[in-house]
Parts: sequence; C-alpha cells; structure tokens
Amino acid sequence: MVMNFKSTPLLALFIILGAVGITAAYGAITLVGDLIVQGTVTADNYFDTSNTQTGTDASALGGVNNIASGTFTTVGGGRNNIASETESTVGGGGNNNAGFRSTVGGGTSNTASGVRSTVGGGQLNTASGTDSTVGGGRLNIASETESTVGGGKNNIASGVDSTVGGGLDNTAEGIHSTVGGGTTNTAVGLQSTVGGGEGNAAGLTLSTIGGGRDNSANGPGTTIGGGLGNTASDLQSTVGGGTGNTASGQFSTVGGGIFNKAQVDSSTIGGGNGNIANGPSSTVPGGLRNEAMGEFSFAAGKFAKANHPGAFVWSDDSTTDPFESTKDNEFSIRAGGGVRVVGDITCTDCFEVTFEVLNIVVPDMGTIAAVLNCPNPTASVTGFYIDDLNFNSPADIRAGSGITPDGNTLTLMLVTEGSEQDTVNIHFICLSI
Repeated sequence: MVMNFKSTPLLALFIILGAVGITAAYGAITLVGDLIVQGTVTADNYFDTSNTQTGTDASALGGVNNIASGTFTTVGGGRNNIASETESTVGGGGNNNAGFRSTVGGGTSNTASGVRSTVGGGQLNTASGTDSTVGGGRLNIASETESTVGGGKNNIASGVDSTVGGGLDNTAEGIHSTVGGGTTNTAVGLQSTVGGGEGNAAGLTLSTIGGGRDNSANGPGTTIGGGLGNTASDLQSTVGGGTGNTASGQFSTVGGGIFNKAQVDSSTIGGGNGNIANGPSSTVPGGLRNEAMGEFSFAAGKFAKANHPGAFVWSDDSTTDPFESTKDNEFSIRAGGGVRVVGDITCTDCFEVTFEVLNIVVPDMGTIAAVLNCPNPTASVTGFYIDDLNFNSPADIRAGSGITPDGNTLTLMLVTEGSEQDTVNIHFICLSI
C-alpha cells in the first residue's frame, strides 16, 4: 500500500511489527505488512490538498474543493461541496451545502439549511425547514417544519408537516396539507388534500380534491372527486365529478353531469344537464333542466319544475314547455304516452266512493241509471271496480248496460230484467292529475 502524505509531519508514530518493511522517499511511504499507529496523525488532507477540513473531527474524504468546516462534519466526495455546521454531511455531487445536522446525499447545487433537514439529490433543491426533506427532482423547496417534497420540479411544501409527492409547480401551504402530484395544484387549508390533476385548489380545512382539472373545494370539509371546473363551496358539500357543477349549500351534493347546481342546505342533484336544486333538502335525480325549488321538493325528467314545498313533479319528453307544480305537497305527472300502474293500489289519501242500489224490484224491463261525481271537482276518475252483482242470471243484464268514466264523473247505465231484489256496489277512485 502506498500513502501520499506530501511532507505531512508524523507525530508519536510507533510501528509494531509483524514482518513490516518500509521504504521512504520524499513525501512517500511504501508499506509492506501490518501498520499500527499509536498517537496522533495530523494532516492537511489525507488524499488531496484541494479539500479543506477545519472542524473538529471533520472529514473531507475525496473529490475536489470540498469543505468540512463544522464539528463532526463529513464530505464524502464530489466537487465544491460544503458541510459547514455541526454533524452536517454531504455525500457527493457538486456545489451542495449542508447545515446543522443536515444531509445532502448528492446532486447539484442542493441546500439543506434547516436543522436535521435532508436533500437526497437532484438539482437546486432546498430543505430549509426543521426536519424538512426533499427527495430529489429540481427546484423544489421544503420550507417549514417536517415539510416534504418527494420530487418533481418547482414544487413547494410551505406548511408545517405539509407534503408534495411530485409533479410540477404544486404547492402545499396548509398545515398537514398534501398534494400528491400533477401540475399547478394547491392545498391551502388545514389538512387539505389534492391527489393530482391540474389547476385544482383545496382551500379550507379538510377540503379534498381527488383529481381532474380546475376544480375548487373552498369550503370546510368539502370534496370534489374529479372532473372539470367543479366547485364545492360550503360546509361538507360534495361534487363527485362531471363538468361545471356547483355544490354551494351546506351538505349539498352533485353526483356528476354538467352545469348542475345544488344551491342550498342538503340539496341534491344526481346528474344530468342544467338542473337546479334550490330548496332545502330538495332533489333532482337527473334529466334536463329540472328545478326543485321548494323545500323537500322533487323534480325529474325534462323541464320539470317543483316550485312548492313537498311538490313532486315528473315531466316527460313530449314537449319543451315547462311543467310546473301548482301548490304545496302536490303530486304532478306529465306523461304524453299515458300512465300505467301495475299491482294493487292502497291510497289512504285518495277519494274512494261506494255506490249501492239496494232492494230494487224491476218489472219485466227496468233501467238503473246513476252519475257518480268525484268529491274533488278538480279530480279525474282513474279506476273503478264492481262487486255484488246479485242478479238471477247473466240474462238479467241486457244490452245497453255500461260504466263510463268521463273526467270527474262515472256514469252507470244498467238495463235489467227480473223481479228479484238486485244489488250493485261500485267503487271508484278519484285522483288529482
């Protein structure tokens, strides 16, 4: 082994042999065998005179123009690196600078200036907060206590315990805020999160955006899953996705679709296009340009408008004219192709009328005629049935008999023949349509 000391003084040097041979020339020692040194060796630099180590127990182990000037500092190699504070370390690379108990692994022009801060590598990265970390990438900054930037370019973690995973031009400003990646995303609120995407902003406490583009969650606890240009702006409001949707009421929700607005507390829109839920706890499940304006109202289909509290409005695709409720708690249906109900109907709030003809004695030929009216003059007959036809035989019912529903009325015409007491019960249901 040959060690180049270049006129370095050896103080209190004792060689304990195990078959050691030494050949000395100017500035050089050639060693054959084992060497044990007891005492102190003082040297300007062990390997290269261009490195400087001025701190107590400092080491500049290799490279060019490196400086280890703090106590227990280390520069492993590279060029123009500086470990200037106590227990600072630069592994290698070029033009890197490590402060108090901080570490720069390598790369170029990186700075770890915060206490116990770390820059793994990359270029022009800065970890200036206490216990802050930049893993790599370029032009990234972790400036607050325990802030972290994993990589990418031009990312900033400026909130306490904030994190930017990577990407481009992302900022995590809020305490415990996170931006996973993407580009030009911002997490400003306390514990706010942006997963990725582009141009998204989570502005208040516990606000979250999964991804997408140009979305804004700027209310406490608001959530946007993704999509384009969506806004959730009040307490715990939610937009699942879609384009141009707005949930601006507390606890309001828009599932998706395009240009939908849930504007007041607990209002909900499932999806569709251009729908509005502007009554407290109102609902539009979907469709086109429906409006649920009353409290607890419901509007669905196309151009349905539930303007009153508790109103239910269903509008079909037969026209582009609006179909609107007319009063509170009204059930309104526009169905150009008709209404079909299959199964038994129990309607406690509907009108059911029973008409009976009792103890009728009909000589030879007789006629029973009656007109039944719905109690509600605005109602229409929607169904009827007959029971208790106690005629002697089917021949008792003659031609010309019939039951005809007509708007508000039900007309009975029963032509019979016989001398027995005949009973007829007719039940019919009236509903407001």
